[in-house]
Amino acid sequence: MKRAQFFWFAVVLAAPAFLFCSCGDDDDDAHDAAGPPDDDTGEPEDDDTEDDTGDDDDSGGGDDDEAGPPAGIYDVTGEDAEHGPYSGQAQILANPEMKAYRFVRTVRYADLDFEGDEVAWAFDGAADASPESIALSASLFPVWYLAAYNGDARDTENTGPIAVTGTLTADGDGVFTGTLGDGGKNISLTETWTWAGPNNGEPIWVNRRSTAPMHEPIEPGLKDFFFLLFGSMYDVPDIQPYLERDDFNAAIHYAVSDPTDLNFLRANPDTIRVIQQPIDTFSMAEAKSRQRAYGQTLTEKAAFYDQNTVDFHIEGAGMVHSSIHDDNAVITWDADFSTMEWTGSYIASQAMRYLVTGEEEALDNMLTGLHGQFLCWEIVPNPGEFARAVRMHDGNSPADWVQGTGDYTAYDYAPNGNNDMSHGFYTGFFWSWLALDGLDGYDDERDEMVTILRDLVENHPDVGDGLINELGFQMMLAYMTDDAEHVNRYRQLLLSPHLNWFLANGNGQIAVYGISDWSGNYLIAQQLFTIAKIAILLGDDQEIMLRHGCRVAMERMARYRANIYSIVMPPLASAFPMTFEIDRAKLALAEFPAPKIRRDVDWTINPRFSMSPFPDLPWKLDWGLGLRLRGLYAYPLFERDLDNFVWRAGSLDYKGGASDMEPPGVDYLFAYWWGRYHGLWGEDD
Repeated sequence: MKRAQFFWFAVVLAAPAFLFCSCGDDDDDAHDAAGPPDDDTGEPEDDDTEDDTGDDDDSGGGDDDEAGPPAGIYDVTGEDAEHGPYSGQAQILANPEMKAYRFVRTVRYADLDFEGDEVAWAFDGAADASPESIALSASLFPVWYLAAYNGDARDTENTGPIAVTGTLTADGDGVFTGTLGDGGKNISLTETWTWAGPNNGEPIWVNRRSTAPMHEPIEPGLKDFFFLLFGSMYDVPDIQPYLERDDFNAAIHYAVSDPTDLNFLRANPDTIRVIQQPIDTFSMAEAKSRQRAYGQTLTEKAAFYDQNTVDFHIEGAGMVHSSIHDDNAVITWDADFSTMEWTGSYIASQAMRYLVTGEEEALDNMLTGLHGQFLCWEIVPNPGEFARAVRMHDGNSPADWVQGTGDYTAYDYAPNGNNDMSHGFYTGFFWSWLALDGLDGYDDERDEMVTILRDLVENHPDVGDGLINELGFQMMLAYMTDDAEHVNRYRQLLLSPHLNWFLANGNGQIAVYGISDWSGNYLIAQQLFTIAKIAILLGDDQEIMLRHGCRVAMERMARYRANIYSIVMPPLASAFPMTFEIDRAKLALAEFPAPKIRRDVDWTINPRFSMSPFPDLPWKLDWGLGLRLRGLYAYPLFERDLDNFVWRAGSLDYKGGASDMEPPGVDYLFAYWWGRYHGLWGEDD
């Protein structure tokens, strides 16, 4: 990432916004901005499922409902012509003001399973109910986001809603029997509803999917300017189908939240539940992804990733890599050119884990990664240089990797450690130092960290830049050594008007109508939270300014689903608990599936999806080539293709490919243990 190039392009891009309007990025605006588009063009959500949480009339409780059938709760038994017997519950909800009824239906199959898990099904719709009969109608969506699964392609020709209708007729006191189906195509259900009691004030199931605008509507003149600026992108074939859509032309980007079934899956971790879709391989695979996210507590997922990383993602040289593996061993290692960065975050996670739990295993994991970072510096013979990554030499070096010489012939390394990779030292060394503080027997590690930091400050052009990078490294050295040279230098840098203003305003995050430096967001956050954390430990009088910068960054980026800001900034932005942000951070971690599995994600198959009219990373000046397309909606993590470090990925990504190469979960571990260390959540979460 060229930080200077991005910054000045973003300034130029943002300037017209301030000429046309004074739209702020304050978090409070999220509740005032325009709502999502309607169902015909908007993000895939079912408006019919959102009414159950809004008011008393729809809640199914109190005086709104009749004392007996048809309103109330029913026990359901039935037979699916394709999938066999099932049982569960249904509910009729009355809305006297609308003179209408709604129904909710959730069942579990007796014999159907998907990859070892039981299968449940939930959907809702409209009802025309009387004591004599209940007519039901619902819309199910046959296509969501998986284009293929296990080599089988999904039908992407028939993507419109499936109308499921049927009538249940009274058959005795409080008993209704009948059929539901889609006109003889795929769904054929015969079932009995037996009155179980009146509504008690809560729906038995609610679809909680919702969208929130990332930014305010764009002023017409400014929007015309952007559409003119990016006009050559609209000739790209992938963009053409969206040019006439209302949401495309409105150019409002949305963050999608979907905690539906979180509590159910926590309580039923061996069950998947298909939501508002017909039951088939693809909908069950999508439900399985939700279950991988919500079917485990935050702590259970951390335990999984702690062990999974040790077993399958720490290569022999001590660094984090993706891998292909079976249940017992790694089959193939990936050659990751950026693993210095991810390894730094892994080291930090294990240091924080050790500081929280005192587990020797965590300390050992930290030291393994730390020695891998040492190797990245030692293996390159020139002063001020370091490797982007190291791995064991196996006689089949990847392209552009170099075999070490002398004492290091057992290793290959990726040369040219740059600005981005230097950030791995930020988190790796800083948190290792905290973990080793006061421990005997680790003087060699402490000396090596100081030696490497000093060499990089003196000799690496990106580290000793006289700006933000050098500030962070000098602050680490000041904290580690208490050397007046480093103390004076960091104070000189920190108090310079340019850097002081830059840090106080969030360290350079710029989000303009959905445009951001997505790949650089974690690096920017990493600098800021490290500098702020050290200032707090040093008792520096600029602590208040840096805390303010953390708050600005958090409020600016949280709306854009750059979730790492909601996770790392609350304990730095304020000395007091920030309940709303902590809840948002916990939901982000709840959305994180374990394990990560690369799948054929392709939101373009969903008729409600829309491309964004603005390109990703526009400062690359190549939007006319169709290389940097992105969607209009930021989906939950379990509905995206997750690579080796989620927090640096664009939240508007909409496509990915299946692969046996499993990415590591160090992104989850860093976020989880950061929260544990700072008291944002506990062992029971």
